[in-house]
Amino acid sequence: MADVDDIKQRIDIVELVREYVPGLARAGTNNWKARCPFHTEKSPSFMVSADKQIFHCFGCGEGGDIFTFVMKQENVEFPEALRTLAQRAGVELTPENPQRRSEKTRLLDLLAHAAKFFEAVLAHRQTGVKARSYLDQRDVPEELRMTYRLGYAPDQWNGLSLALKKKGYTESELQRAGLSMISPKGGVYDRFRDRLIFPIKNTNGDIVGFGGRALGTDDEPSHTDAQGPKYLNSPQTPVYDKGRTIYGLYEAKQAIRDTKVAVLVEGYMDVLASVKAGVAHAVAVSGTALTPDAVRQLKRFAPMLIFSLDTDAAGAAATDRGVRIALAHGAEVRVAPVPFGKDPDECVRHDPELWRKTITDARPFMAYAFDRATHDRDVSQVAHKQQITNELLPYMAVLTDDVEREHWLQKLSVLVGVAHEALRDRLRKEKSAGTYPEKGGEIAVVQQQLSRAHVLLGLALAYPFVLDFVADHLDPETIVENSVRDIYKKLLFTYTTSIGSNPSKFLQEDFFRSLDTQVDDLKQLTLRIEKDFATFTPDAIHQTAVQLAADLAKEWIVERKAELIRKLASTPPAQQEEEIYKELNRLNRELAHLP
Repeated sequence: MADVDDIKQRIDIVELVREYVPGLARAGTNNWKARCPFHTEKSPSFMVSADKQIFHCFGCGEGGDIFTFVMKQENVEFPEALRTLAQRAGVELTPENPQRRSEKTRLLDLLAHAAKFFEAVLAHRQTGVKARSYLDQRDVPEELRMTYRLGYAPDQWNGLSLALKKKGYTESELQRAGLSMISPKGGVYDRFRDRLIFPIKNTNGDIVGFGGRALGTDDEPSHTDAQGPKYLNSPQTPVYDKGRTIYGLYEAKQAIRDTKVAVLVEGYMDVLASVKAGVAHAVAVSGTALTPDAVRQLKRFAPMLIFSLDTDAAGAAATDRGVRIALAHGAEVRVAPVPFGKDPDECVRHDPELWRKTITDARPFMAYAFDRATHDRDVSQVAHKQQITNELLPYMAVLTDDVEREHWLQKLSVLVGVAHEALRDRLRKEKSAGTYPEKGGEIAVVQQQLSRAHVLLGLALAYPFVLDFVADHLDPETIVENSVRDIYKKLLFTYTTSIGSNPSKFLQEDFFRSLDTQVDDLKQLTLRIEKDFATFTPDAIHQTAVQLAADLAKEWIVERKAELIRKLASTPPAQQEEEIYKELNRLNRELAHLP
């Protein structure tokens, strides 16, 4: 994208970051260091590279370029960051060519037209009367109906499809957007029929999907598709990721920023009722359980999550899963049990002030969990001690703060009369068993224990004299790791065909541009190596590279010898055996000469 490249050329990441992070200080020739602005830390682990124009925190793992930094710092999506940085750089963004619109853009346009259709049907004097009557019964004011763009899907098999086809959209596009379905008999029909429609938006305000509630009593829908569920949601589509999309976040994000709190409720009506009662920072996960991606997105806007899901068994189970995921991602978690009725909507209709007070008085989750675990249990009984311990340890296992974990572990020790060390050992064993939610699953290679091949690759990318050595002394075929071997091959081929060019210029202009993927990972790897080897002399770095190359050669020889021995055991002909013995002897000689 030409505009992106133009902006990157005009904005220096060091100057940009310094405006947000006043403590940024030089660390080496072209690197800068500070305490991370994205998590709390005592020792600086946040690095900015002037050469590579990237940042990376070796504490929390956040990293990227100027666009990523603004997105995370300002809690905005890429289009907003693009506009912000374009204005700063004095770049006029190129209008999109309608003839080159992507499938994603086309589907978003289609969904926008669908939302207008549903809104028009709801507003229609005759066709929308049933849906409007339902909203009146639920005390949903006109202002909220307009803000959240509520609509109504008519009681017709293909009313929406016919309207959208007239606008030039195809049946294939309707299915891709999750708006139509194929019947077992081969016919096509609208997914949403005779349902109150809740448009689902991303954080930019684009409509990406819909939720549809059957119209009737709360427990007995009275629509034509009577066998269908009370709530029906859009399926996963190219523009709608259920695990990442949070209903009401677009409307609530400013209130969440202001309060630094996100209130998590279960359903669409719960969100509307909360907002009506003055709890403007309420959101709901759309049609799925809370996921790590959803937690990460919410944490961009607020450090605290208040859970207040339904009081039935399903709601309690959803709260438990969601809380553990949120705790594992370092969120401050509180709980606000619904004080009246089965859900926030029912509570608000009973007493809005009671709901506001409930959110204000939300308790820290671990304090709530202790009270819940000890309710109706006798701590003098061994069986009850075991039940309490089994209930509480899973939550402690996912706490990310060591001090907080020790605090609650000590409290549990006193409560059940079990030695602190014994509980810690139990906690350690259960954590190692892998029974708790992971923090992510997207940990980059630079955050893991690096292999020899990765360290040598990082040294070659960071220090030109190591690159010269590697080009002369390392055979890429001796690298056992396939993915790393392929990168070495491309690196050495590009380097040997660019002799005479400046090594730094070669890396930026030739090698990195030759890669289709992994550029950011390799730049972060280089930054990690520069950090780890900052105190090494050039001679020490060279000796490290020599030893690493030798170790990789040894590793390959050991693998090759094992392969030859296996081949020898299954090869009868004497002549072939002789060739194998010759190669084994040669490998042994090479191994003996390696340092």
